Amino acid sequence: MNWPVVSFGDVLTDATGGNVKTKQSNYLAKGLFAIVDQGQSRVGGYTNDASSLCKMDGPVIIFGDHTKSLKYVDSPFCLGADGTKVLKPKPGTHPKYLYYALHQVPIPEAGYSRHFKYLKAGEIPLPPLEEQKRIAGILDQAAELCRLRTRALDKLGTLGQAIFHEMFGDPVTHATATLVDIVTKGDKINYGVVQPGDDVVEGIPLLRAGDILSPGLDPKDFRRVAAEVDAKHKKSRLKGDEILIACVGSIGSVALAHQGLKGVNIARAVARVPVDKKVANRVFIASQLKSQAVQNYFQREIRLVAQPTLNIKQITEAPIFLPSLASQEKFAARLSALDGNIGKAVSSLRRAEALFASLQHRVFRGEL
Repeated sequence: MNWPVVSFGDVLTDATGGNVKTKQSNYLAKGLFAIVDQGQSRVGGYTNDASSLCKMDGPVIIFGDHTKSLKYVDSPFCLGADGTKVLKPKPGTHPKYLYYALHQVPIPEAGYSRHFKYLKAGEIPLPPLEEQKRIAGILDQAAELCRLRTRALDKLGTLGQAIFHEMFGDPVTHATATLVDIVTKGDKINYGVVQPGDDVVEGIPLLRAGDILSPGLDPKDFRRVAAEVDAKHKKSRLKGDEILIACVGSIGSVALAHQGLKGVNIARAVARVPVDKKVANRVFIASQLKSQAVQNYFQREIRLVAQPTLNIKQITEAPIFLPSLASQEKFAARLSALDGNIGKAVSSLRRAEALFASLQHRVFRGEL
């Protein structure tokens, strides 16, 4: 590869200044204008305030100063609050190529501190403009494959709710209990007690709120924190048969702990719900908690303190429908059949993601 290598400032301008930043407390669930922030989701929320539209014309790249996330935006948008950087490609460059190229800049993990200084220090290979367009086209096709696989997986994920409504209707309308009623005797619903810390070789695997969004919940992907595994952390240690609920960030997200997670600790942003097998089927309960009705309840009950939080009291009081255990298990059996197809879709998505990563590596080495 004989491409010249240029500095960040040669091809990009920090155009963040002068733009209105919308605070998260002012986000709307729906609105006229999308808000792009440093979160992992493409859109963080919405606003109806036209005066907060970003002033940059044409495509820009959004960088999360704290999260390291990169987003390509080519339509009108409003800027999220602290930590969101707007990067404007300079003339003579292909914006989408630069977006992909920035993913190749090594950025060390600095926790929740600022990362933009590392991105600005990066070097970017810059082939001729036509080659930039060709590379962007190749990676766009691979990214589109990942997007389609993700969309298919999302659609499969909605079928569980369709089966639930077919069998039982709206869970909140027929609510006969609250979540605390199905907790294992002698146990309780609780947060974790371990705070996220620096990545270390020694320590304990820590499951955070964002982790429960990932299919599979693989312990090897969890951050390890420097903390002694002693009695102090006992109540945040998973037994491998609980329901997990995110209480901060992706509030209301639900996952099932499996035996592979036994011994993993949960962070304070996660609640564990131990389910009494004699009373309830946890697959049935988890599906109920993912329903729009219960999710609406969670959103109504969020407490706005230092940051939006769902607390234990609101979780324990979540209304649930509790039919016979036989009916719950019949639903779980139908969902298990669906899970087989979901598993295949997850594998297909991971193959597409691996292909995309391989292509990214090869194109920037000049091998394609």
